[in-house]
Amino acid sequence: MDPAKTCGQFVEGDVRDRQFVEEYLTTALKENRDKKIIFLPYHEGVHWMLIVLMPRASTFYMFDSMGSPRKGYKIIKALEGPFLTDSCTGGPGKTRWKRSNVECPQQDGDWECGYYVMLFVYDIITRFLDIFPNLTDFPKEYNGVNIEYMRTMWGKYFLKEVLGAKSLTI
Repeated sequence: MDPAKTCGQFVEGDVRDRQFVEEYLTTALKENRDKKIIFLPYHEGVHWMLIVLMPRASTFYMFDSMGSPRKGYKIIKALEGPFLTDSCTGGPGKTRWKRSNVECPQQDGDWECGYYVMLFVYDIITRFLDIFPNLTDFPKEYNGVNIEYMRTMWGKYFLKEVLGAKSLTI
């Protein structure tokens, strides 16, 4: 999903902004209701976090690397709204989406959140996709080595796939 269409400033904005977010989420979920999971990188204020949606289970998982999950995320009202249930079931919803906060690695500084979101996605895809949401062996922490690995991997991908570079020296 496109994080530019669901960022906190839109969710908190005027009625038109909130309607835009709700319409985008509704359309995206209708188009992807058959998927096992959907990744929604989410930006609120100056912080990135990851929301993993499981349409078939009407459940979403919050990965927040800035301490214990807060109740006041601006996106929660949109995600827990009845229109999302309607989007996935194809009719008036009988159950609302459930939220689950994931115990995930916590960042030490105030700049690592974007890398943590990329690492969360990478770990889920490469190690947990078949068993998600069973995350009993999910990493307890990330460090500078993990961040450097993600930077290098992303840099090589960008050079090759986006810029068409033949040499992959970073």
